[in-house]
Amino acid sequence: MTRKEGLQEALALLVTHRPSRELFFARAEEALTSIALSSKELEALAGISREHLERYAHSLASKRWDEVARVIPLSVRVAPSLPRRYRAWLLDHPAAISETQWLLSPGAAEALRVVDPLRREVHADSSEARYLADLLVFETFQAASRGDGRTRRFSSRTAIHEVAREIEEGRIPIDVDAAPHDYELSREVTRWKKQ
Repeated sequence: MTRKEGLQEALALLVTHRPSRELFFARAEEALTSIALSSKELEALAGISREHLERYAHSLASKRWDEVARVIPLSVRVAPSLPRRYRAWLLDHPAAISETQWLLSPGAAEALRVVDPLRREVHADSSEARYLADLLVFETFQAASRGDGRTRRFSSRTAIHEVAREIEEGRIPIDVDAAPHDYELSREVTRWKKQ
């Protein structure tokens, strides 16, 4: 690794990982022990104000959220809390490059990475629509399958394809009947079957 790469790696860690950033401002050398930096480079990083690093970190999180929001537009219409939930999660879970990420748009890759924690969080929140967790999975899997061609399956407690159609038509369903369905999403088609 070149000196420049080490400095870039350290800066990337600080702006994408909140615990490392907090440790850096308490004990700089301890926060970056895994990265070979000279004392001059460490001093240069320490010269960056906390405010500037925090602002940059939040702007990166906002940019990533914008990409995810393009993948789950129906879920965003139903749940204004999603941007806040995503940003809070992202600050503690920086993205890592995966081998298959290049097959997907940045938004689909990130939505796929965050779908499980977001799904669990909104499912546990009684103030959110009961179908929101399934809608998140439906939209995410649909975008990912169209991008990488992999078939994805999941089960929903409702006829989530009908809920999605209603939202696309401008109606936000409030009371959705339980109607468990199994879904199979591929690049070409979305199939469903009532359980």
